[in-house]
Amino acid sequence: MENLPKAISFIKGELEALSMPSEAVHALELSCEEIIVNVFNYAYKDTAMGEIELGVEVNPANDEIRVRLKDWGRKFDILSHPEPDVAAPLEQRGKGGLGIFLAKQLMNEILYDHDGTSNTVTLVKHIAKQGGTES
Repeated sequence: MENLPKAISFIKGELEALSMPSEAVHALELSCEEIIVNVFNYAYKDTAMGEIELGVEVNPANDEIRVRLKDWGRKFDILSHPEPDVAAPLEQRGKGGLGIFLAKQLMNEILYDHDGTSNTVTLVKHIAKQGGTES
């Protein structure tokens, strides 16, 4: 986790270099941070170190940004993680789950794949069309 700031800086730099709207940059930055923290807390839970491969892709035909996070830790499907009851009083809520919940709220789509050796989470954020608004 010591390289978390470097990973987030890389993602932010890639998005800013592509002249992405600041709202999309902030949403992706926060969502990536939450996913990376979960990777190290769960996929790499039993090891002192782990590796994450990051990729940023813009698909102009679909007006979307995709950020791919790949790890080789234990299988952890963030999409099957139960939703927290955000209406429940704090003392009645279980520990964790808010970061994944937040990422799901900020992204238009989150994809998960496990190929037997690695986990890949893809965050999808729609971007504004020229003169339009971001969704």
